[in-house]
Amino acid sequence: MPTIRSLLWVMVFVVLTGCGDILASGPDTPTLTPTPTKTPTRTPTATATITATPTETPLPTNTPKPTATPLPTATETPTPTPEPLPTDTPPPPPTEAPAAAEVESQPEAEAAPAVAAEAQPETEAQA
Repeated sequence: MPTIRSLLWVMVFVVLTGCGDILASGPDTPTLTPTPTKTPTRTPTATATITATPTETPLPTNTPKPTATPLPTATETPTPTPEPLPTDTPPPPPTEAPAAAEVESQPEAEAAPAVAAEAQPETEAQA
């Protein structure tokens, strides 16, 4: 592998011997010289005359705008007063209605052991 020092010596040799011009120019090709071109002269053929015609409509004159009817003012509604909170008073004595509820709840109480008995075999099977 060439070292940097040897590459520098090769570059110095190429520059000093003039081989650098040959290497840089590439293959021998004739040099093209640009030929002067004749600039065309412009001759005006026709002149255009532009005449503007007003096509805009005239602005309308100031007409009085109709006055808007004022909106009705909002009337304040009185805020309802909150109901007083109940004080610690004992509940009213029970009436006959709870006694009827106890009678109705007795069949449910009898059905509860049967439901519990049905649930136990499932838990034993899972265990």
